[in-house]
Amino acid sequence: MTVTGATRFVATVSTLAMSACHQVPITQDELAARAIVSTCPPGIVPAKLSSEPPNASLTVTLRLEPAVAAGTEAVLRLEGPFNRDNTHIDASAASRFDLPKGVYLVRATIDGYTSVEGRANLTAGCEATMTLLMKKPAKG
Repeated sequence: MTVTGATRFVATVSTLAMSACHQVPITQDELAARAIVSTCPPGIVPAKLSSEPPNASLTVTLRLEPAVAAGTEAVLRLEGPFNRDNTHIDASAASRFDLPKGVYLVRATIDGYTSVEGRANLTAGCEATMTLLMKKPAKG
């Protein structure tokens, strides 16, 4: 985790590690396919840029095993205070979204890979990142 500026907090959480603040709990079994995103911890006050309520920033990165070529398309769905259905993104690059504060469910799908989802608790004026691990299903 990195703190940048006086009041901005950036938290990076993947399926391999968790942070202790503002977690949306999931079981250990779900942890293998989901990410937990942490945002501004208690005591950190988001910067106020204007009289309008600030949005939060969420950056979603897909980690695919095996990796895919640049330009391979994935589809994201965001459900929360603001919904985005069928947002097409480059599966090999990070995608950033400016969203109203709140809890979001992020679902990612890509042809030939197991779909995954994660939850993000976004705080106004803060940034969060989410890395979702996607694998090819086992052949059997």
